[in-house]
Amino acid sequence: MIKKNIITLLAFIFLLTSCATTSNCKGCVEGKLIDNSALDGCGWLIELENGKWLNPININEYNIEKSNNLIVHIKYEEVNNVATICMSGKTVKLSLINPK
Repeated sequence: MIKKNIITLLAFIFLLTSCATTSNCKGCVEGKLIDNSALDGCGWLIELENGKWLNPININEYNIEKSNNLIVHIKYEEVNNVATICMSGKTVKLSLINPK
């Protein structure tokens, strides 16, 4: 009985995490991490497939290994009440980020 519960739990966890790492993740968009720290006030930006740029204010809350041009799946919301000195991209708060 315990073994069956453990297997069920592991399968459930796999399903949850696989959604976040595939293009089938409902509500996710694909983007590319760009290290823009050479520009004053900027750090990691995300370039979307449509060419638009996002400036995620909370990217360091996520434990992912960041590298230039890393393809990621993200969910985010635009924030208008936060000021940044990076003059690239829309300011957003990520609710999910996972490497592809």
